[in-house]
Amino acid sequence: MDIVLRYVLVDDAGKCRIHESPVLVLDVFQEIEDMLAEKFGSTDVELRSTGVNVGQVLLKKINELGLDKNTLVGQGYDGAAYMSSEAVGAAAEVRNEAPLAMYFHCAMHMLNLCSSETCCVTAVRNCVDTVGQMTSFFNNSPKRCGQLEKDIQSATENASGNRTRLVTLCKTRFIERHEAIITAVQLLPHVVRSLETMLQWSQKDTRIAARSLLASVKDFDFIIALHALAKVAGCLRQLSIAIQQVGLDVLKAVSDVLDVIGLLQKYRNDSECFIALFQSAVETAKLLEITVKKPRTVKRSVYRDNSGGNDQSVEEYYRLNLFFPLIDSICSHLQDRFGPVQQKLFGLSALVPAHLGSYNDVVDVVSVS
Repeated sequence: MDIVLRYVLVDDAGKCRIHESPVLVLDVFQEIEDMLAEKFGSTDVELRSTGVNVGQVLLKKINELGLDKNTLVGQGYDGAAYMSSEAVGAAAEVRNEAPLAMYFHCAMHMLNLCSSETCCVTAVRNCVDTVGQMTSFFNNSPKRCGQLEKDIQSATENASGNRTRLVTLCKTRFIERHEAIITAVQLLPHVVRSLETMLQWSQKDTRIAARSLLASVKDFDFIIALHALAKVAGCLRQLSIAIQQVGLDVLKAVSDVLDVIGLLQKYRNDSECFIALFQSAVETAKLLEITVKKPRTVKRSVYRDNSGGNDQSVEEYYRLNLFFPLIDSICSHLQDRFGPVQQKLFGLSALVPAHLGSYNDVVDVVSVS
């Protein structure tokens, strides 16, 4: 576990500057073992990384560093219960000795949870699974990576720029998560060409896996879902980069989130946005000789009239059943996790002299808080 201190210092110009300094890297189990041995005089005690134990380790290290707990006004972790619980979490244990230390859920972790909600749409969930299988298939074999690089280099026009390999769909490195989708869109024609070549290889396992992946990739459901994800990923990637800046002001972080929500809602309300996205997917489908069609639908849907009748176009079907639910889901989770409660609390920073415009600002903040 890393311990990072976030603090403020006044520079030579008299302006307060935010600093972030990693100070310790701990072996948590070893620290808990030493703490329990000191407490019970024995090491024959079951080691458990409970919130209470982790909180005690944190407090021990704060004391060893000689830090004043009265000046500890915030603590941030992921949302795991043993860290965030108000009853038995590490945050609660720390607040027993530092009552001003409010708990904040890590903004990047919240963003990751919001982006993971894209998988609530079936076509998108299947697309993400296919991208994960595709990247593993190529990146786990130097020979397959070499074939993909060869196909990229031999293409008449390298539309992928300098990219020569797929990016792993990582669950924790947030920028790479979005990069994986964007890269998959750019390299897809070369991926298909490589998979078709591998169907002729002598390795049986490779041929079987390539045939299965090819069937998943050469489906319009996958193509349109991949393009929709890339559109959303472009927004989330910029937000991911923005809120990882060192010393970022918390009000700026919330403002960036609200800007992204506004942009996504603009995508939803602007029909031209989806038309352009759909046309891009159609062009990719034609390049790969994929039939543009709706999937087979049930005669009666309990949740949504997704059949639309025989006169519903393919474009309209995917607008209603893929694009709108995808945008709505992400916006809803962003609003919930970066919602009014957080914004009201963050609004108190308007009391800082550097942010204060007039006495009326003080009155407004106090009245809503």
